[in-house]
Amino acid sequence: LFFGANKNIVCVVDSVFANPGISPIPEQRAVLYGVGTAETFLKSLSAGDELTVFLGTDLASTPGLLTDFKEQMGGSDHIILKNGVPADVWDEEHPRTCMGISQDKTKVYLMVVDGRRAGYSAGATLSVLGDLFLAIGAYDAVNLDGGGSSAMVINQQIVNRPSDNKERAVGNGVLVISKAPIDDVTARLEFEPIHYILPSYCRFIPQVTAYNQYGLIVNPDFKDYTLSCSPEIGYIDESNAFVAYGNPGHGTITATYNGISVTKDVTIQETDFAMRLDSVILDGYEEYPIEISAIIDDKEFVLNPSTPQWEVTDPEICGISNGVLSGLKNGVTTVTGKLDDFTGSLKVKVEIPQTHIQQADQFTSGWELTSISAINDVALTPHANGETNLEYTYKSGRQPYIQMAKTFSFYSIPDTFRITLNTGDTKCSKITMSMKGGLMSTSQIMEWPAVNPNEDFTYEVAMNDFLDDKEDLGNYPVQFQYLKFFLDASSQTAGQKYKIRIKNFDLVYDKVTLSVPNIALASALRVFPNPVKAGETDVYLQIEEPAEISVQVYDLNGKLLVSKNYGKCESGIIAIPISSLQPGNYLLNINKDGKSDVAKLIIK
Repeated sequence: LFFGANKNIVCVVDSVFANPGISPIPEQRAVLYGVGTAETFLKSLSAGDELTVFLGTDLASTPGLLTDFKEQMGGSDHIILKNGVPADVWDEEHPRTCMGISQDKTKVYLMVVDGRRAGYSAGATLSVLGDLFLAIGAYDAVNLDGGGSSAMVINQQIVNRPSDNKERAVGNGVLVISKAPIDDVTARLEFEPIHYILPSYCRFIPQVTAYNQYGLIVNPDFKDYTLSCSPEIGYIDESNAFVAYGNPGHGTITATYNGISVTKDVTIQETDFAMRLDSVILDGYEEYPIEISAIIDDKEFVLNPSTPQWEVTDPEICGISNGVLSGLKNGVTTVTGKLDDFTGSLKVKVEIPQTHIQQADQFTSGWELTSISAINDVALTPHANGETNLEYTYKSGRQPYIQMAKTFSFYSIPDTFRITLNTGDTKCSKITMSMKGGLMSTSQIMEWPAVNPNEDFTYEVAMNDFLDDKEDLGNYPVQFQYLKFFLDASSQTAGQKYKIRIKNFDLVYDKVTLSVPNIALASALRVFPNPVKAGETDVYLQIEEPAEISVQVYDLNGKLLVSKNYGKCESGIIAIPISSLQPGNYLLNINKDGKSDVAKLIIK
């Protein structure tokens, strides 16, 4: 590379052009960019001109020490660590990108900390970064860029959560390329580089990283090891987790795989306990190991749930075995646990969904309709077919909107929240919706894609995408707050009445494959084969007794793909055509004597 520091670099101008925002850098070329007087100077050049560039770089503490560089990168003016000691103080939490080196200058540490994400990570101060770098072995460290630019990519995958919710285009970055041969064979194991000071009675699964013979990570969260420990501090349970005894002490834990081992010192320490959650919702399908937490050095640990003595106030509503709860019947009860001088209680609410899809709200009461002066006579009118009309008369004014607000909790633990609507003659410039998870510190406002007038549109919110951790029961119940329509004033006529049809306002429960209230009825609606191989022309529905039958097949976005009315059918088997369907998951709406049930169909 012809560029370097502290030397004269003779260059010839290829071209001069105004900055378009993105300037490709041709091979064996450089791009000079100027602002102010530098811009004026660059504009004075012409193709063919010769100029000299000098990149002067030195250490303020030791002038003249540095002469030339192979590579050079600048950071901000905030030093995180200097000679093993925290340097600058910037006590604001932000997303961070930073770099450090070990004292012997043989290791480089690259670190990205997420931030500005409510309920997940606020970011880090420089003092926190200093502690993190010291923990992993750095001696010097510097703060680089931050905010939405903070992103780490490993093998073409973004492994952090940027604050913009997507990758931001940036002008530069640090690229690390391994020239070692491809090798996926584990040759070395390492525990995470922190001190293992654990609370008594805790159940702990360590993080183990697997490396190949060249020192490259094969698996950052390796699970195929066998764990062992000093017998005086605890034991290894049936799921290969370390469980500490109740007494303080010192010992080791060892992870072993294929003859390779790594050992870590462990200290067991007494501390205070607390219930992590004060209430929980069970859906009758998923079990919940009760979480009792203990805090040591700002790190949270969960105790082995089977250690306390548990008692359920109403054992008909939920059962408990070894500290694991299971929902049995709809209702509310209390679970109380005792361990040494600790007593904790948990409110348990069991809500067992009976149908694959159920209406999230009936629109009968509690809704608040607000608008500015441009709207008159706003009303919500529910109908017997499950639809609800949002009706209004347009008056006049700038930036009209209608907000329909009601704070209510979704039933149980849904997988998806789904709305289908048709705005009719109303043209919306924007539609937004607000919801909040149980562990979120603030609500999340979602903006819909474009909605065309007089067309059905379905908007879905998958809990996997909405919640940072869908499996954490502390996130439930999820609360709905409002739906807001921003109206395009140029398309509205004063005095005219408009109607927005809310056709579906539903919760979807993937664990419930049939929308039937009991197993006996489910068996009377048997669809087979299911799953079915792609390319088959039909699946079959077994009818146990004569009935009027019609069947509709929908995709998971609610689009109707197949509809067939069979009329009056005797008991037996009818064929449902599927030849036009691609591999995927579908919903069968089965109408039997005017009553609808839904089955899930899988085509592989």
